[in-house]
Amino acid sequence: MSNENISLPIQQLEAKFRSILPSLPKIAGNQVVNFALENFKRQGFLGDSFQPWRKRKNPTKWGKTPPRNNRATLVDTGTLRRSIRIVRHNFDEVVIGSDVSYAKAHNDGVRLGIIQQIKPFTRKTISKKVGIIKNTSLKTKSNITFGKYQTGEHTVKAHKRRINQNIPARKFLGQSQYLTAAIKRTITAELMKAFR
Repeated sequence: MSNENISLPIQQLEAKFRSILPSLPKIAGNQVVNFALENFKRQGFLGDSFQPWRKRKNPTKWGKTPPRNNRATLVDTGTLRRSIRIVRHNFDEVVIGSDVSYAKAHNDGVRLGIIQQIKPFTRKTISKKVGIIKNTSLKTKSNITFGKYQTGEHTVKAHKRRINQNIPARKFLGQSQYLTAAIKRTITAELMKAFR
């Protein structure tokens, strides 16, 4: 067997390898994006072990129940979940990220004090009932009671206030043994497919 006959199959294998290599970073990137979306469904991060996300505080403790209170954690409009994508990729790297400003705060957690500037504004005030007016309905001939309320306005001066923000980490992107193993399996499958 001559050297020319041996070099021909090696050159063919090298050509196949070069053709599949540029697409591998994008394939791995899609795997990472899908992993992050699955974490939103799981409501936790699947790293070395499953780390469930901390639940939201009960909003009825300090006020009225907000609309869509039974929604999943980290999901209000779905903007954060939809924003996770491949930012850039080239021959030897892929970058996954989000263009939402609060994505990093939710993924890593934040604990800090913020000084907030409050502009002057007018606040409407409504006091309790000050009297009851009774009236008789002509149709039903029954008494109707109207509550009378005092209303007013007062101006709140411009001021500063300190807000202590404590956003717990709810990781959806990061290092994971499960993800690394899944990427290795996907890349191996793609290489096997190319060399058939």
